Amino acid sequence: MLYKIFTPVNFASKVLQKKNIEVSESVTVLEQVEKNLTELRSSYEILVIEATELANKWNI
Repeated sequence: MLYKIFTPVNFASKVLQKKNIEVSESVTVLEQVEKNLTELRSSYEILVIEATELANKWNI
């Protein structure tokens, strides 16, 4: 579950740390991260079900 959150955030972090990044590229990357996180928030119930199934599978 955390993979779905941290992957786009990590990508944005790496892009934003480039020395020669353009402002427009920064904006595009951040807009994409916001879109991804908004979609995850909208599908919260699905994420809870997936996490519950995974916990049950691992007997947690």
